[in-house]
Amino acid sequence: MTATNLWREHRVLFGRWLARLRREPLTMLALLAQPMVWLVLFGHLFTKMPVPGGNYLRFMTAGAVVMTTFNGCLTGGVELLFDRESGFLVRMLAAPASRVSLVTSRFMYLTVLTGAQGLVILVAAWMMGVRYAAGIGGIAACLAIGALFGSGITALSLALAFSLRSHSQFSRSPASPACH
Repeated sequence: MTATNLWREHRVLFGRWLARLRREPLTMLALLAQPMVWLVLFGHLFTKMPVPGGNYLRFMTAGAVVMTTFNGCLTGGVELLFDRESGFLVRMLAAPASRVSLVTSRFMYLTVLTGAQGLVILVAAWMMGVRYAAGIGGIAACLAIGALFGSGITALSLALAFSLRSHSQFSRSPASPACH
């Protein structure tokens, strides 16, 4: 496999994930709006609450970036479960594409998506008055650390996607009676 072929496979599969997102505009809106609602609603609701650093909105901005990355990456494997249940994954495995590309393109997609979400949150918080002591370098470091954190969570999610039989098992609580 040449680097050119691998790049082509990733580009096509990454485009597939983006096309799925474009076909679901409400999902795209929810991906961007949910953390914004948290910032606007709770960021201003608890402005008088004492927190490290003295500014609750700044404190909450970091939490919104982390939780958005965590949630996006944790549920990232569910799409592969749906592909497996619908039979599409079997067709993809029969295609002349590398199996590694199937997984790594999902990694790339989730990294770009959660990075974009984090950037939107940081920009919105800046527009709401949050100033970052570390400047642009700190923002870049925050997004890079988020990508690394998200990669670990994505690995867990994809491992679950390939080891579970259905998407209902993915979200089932370990304490539920069906698991005992």
